[in-house]
Amino acid sequence: LYGNYYLDHIRYGASGGHVLHHLLRRNRKLASPKDQQLYAVLTAVLDEGMADLIDKPMPDSVDCPAHLKYGEQMLKSPDSAIVILDSAIQMHIAGKQPFDSANGCNIVQLGGHVPGYQMALVIERNGLADEMIKYADNPLRFLLLYNRAALKKKKKPTVFSDKTVLFIKNLQ
Repeated sequence: LYGNYYLDHIRYGASGGHVLHHLLRRNRKLASPKDQQLYAVLTAVLDEGMADLIDKPMPDSVDCPAHLKYGEQMLKSPDSAIVILDSAIQMHIAGKQPFDSANGCNIVQLGGHVPGYQMALVIERNGLADEMIKYADNPLRFLLLYNRAALKKKKKPTVFSDKTVLFIKNLQ
């Protein structure tokens, strides 16, 4: 609450916009029950990543106490978070460690904020924000769009493996 109070003095309504994004986004389910928890984790990544574009860059760009610079903190190790998620998806594909409600929350940090914020920033900074908004209800498209955006960058951030990308494309 302290953070929301303080940040509202910097840009009124930014925290509310973040929460409103969560309320307005539609969620859908996959036909395959065995992939539903994977879909839920990817939904959290999309949900938090896009919402973080509303309020996380703002405190990092003004005179803000270090402990409230959430965006900076979340970007300290985004590549490792993507590697962990990619590895978990590959384990799921192989049937070695399927996603379930017990392990899903341990795979992505901070409920999806990491790596979601990094993924959304890469998409936005590579000119694909309109497409991200168009598919704001589809976490599978979000992952594929991130990979496409990441491959456009000169300094390439971590991308998802070909095996994961093919699996995600087949889930759509």
